[in-house]
Amino acid sequence: MNTPLSPIPLNIYSLNGLQGFNRTVYGAVNGRNFEIHEILGRLAEYNSRVSLRVRKADTARTPYHLCMMLSWLLALANRLEVPLHEEVAQWCKTGLSPNIPLPELQKHFASRHIGAILPNTALCLSEKVQALQVAVGKYRATHEKSHFEDTGRKMAQCIEALCVVAHILEVSLSEEFQTYFGKGCATCHAIPCECGFRADKVM
Repeated sequence: MNTPLSPIPLNIYSLNGLQGFNRTVYGAVNGRNFEIHEILGRLAEYNSRVSLRVRKADTARTPYHLCMMLSWLLALANRLEVPLHEEVAQWCKTGLSPNIPLPELQKHFASRHIGAILPNTALCLSEKVQALQVAVGKYRATHEKSHFEDTGRKMAQCIEALCVVAHILEVSLSEEFQTYFGKGCATCHAIPCECGFRADKVM
């Protein structure tokens, strides 16, 4: 059975709200269909598309790829039960409320990286994604608290880098999220997802 959408537009949600939305839409199908390394793989695939399009100076599809990166980061945070909004507030030292809406968070991160250029920020994003993969691998191998905390830190750093890349491209992550997920699943538009995300392809 489909669940009615919240009357609050997704484009003014906080990270906490978006993480809850992702859990509602994709929690069940992701739990059935994807192992953690597969979620990381999807994140890396979309990141590779961002890097490729930046290198080729053809970024027409990059807003979509950035949005999907955000969605898979939310999915990973849900799988590991990491409160992403709290991690961003703690590790990125924003000095802002953890429940700040995503548009304001993106503006804040942009203000911290004035003068940054696209090739460098895209490379930084790739480095953060790779570091996240390493951190998750260490935690899964050891189950040590320090490695779990490092995983949360690396997720937060990915969010910051993602926001900065989006800003330089004049992309609103929140508006893109509203565009692709405003009706529920980006593919079948159901809440919760009914297609199992099997129609999703990296493009």
